[in-house]
Amino acid sequence: MQAVIFDFDGTLVDSRSGIKRVMDTLAREHGTPTLSYEQLDELRALPLHERLRRIGVKPRRLPVLTRRALQLFGDMMHEFPVYDGIPEVLEQLRSAGVQTHILSSNKVENIRSCLDANGIGGFASIQSSRGLFGKPGRIRSLVKRLRLPSDEVIYVGDELRDIEASRRSGVAVAAVTWGYDSTTLLEQGRPDYLVHEPFELIPIIIRQYAL
Repeated sequence: MQAVIFDFDGTLVDSRSGIKRVMDTLAREHGTPTLSYEQLDELRALPLHERLRRIGVKPRRLPVLTRRALQLFGDMMHEFPVYDGIPEVLEQLRSAGVQTHILSSNKVENIRSCLDANGIGGFASIQSSRGLFGKPGRIRSLVKRLRLPSDEVIYVGDELRDIEASRRSGVAVAAVTWGYDSTTLLEQGRPDYLVHEPFELIPIIIRQYAL
């Protein structure tokens, strides 16, 4: 039995259009900087801690801002589309006997709202990591619960911290370039696979994890 664990925002669903709206609201409510689309794009090439430094957000404020951001995202999740090709990729993986899971820092109810709006289902589990830095433990917990060897699981994400979380969890990672972090930043993390189109995931996962 093999499995693939997907990140959600920026990996399965294109929620990038909501970032500007969320940042503008946080600026009004919490005094964070108002950023242009160009500035947001520049941040994609920076690690998370450097992004926070650039916009002047102290780590101690992060929990409050994260909770509010997730609440705002929750109100617009039904608007975000699944990336082209993702439904077909999921279907082929499941046809090959690969379990599909979601583990995201987004809230489970947000994820379900978006999936329902897109008519997407069939995930064996949908889980939320605790805060921005809780993925490693949740990945290990999921692998243990599924009673799978770590080399039979792959994590698919779009951020440098997804790569780092997978490394700390002892599972392989495929980094997708259509999400939040830039290709250059993802390359710095040296993922096992760097994926530019959704269909590139199929031979990687089926060949390596569904033999």
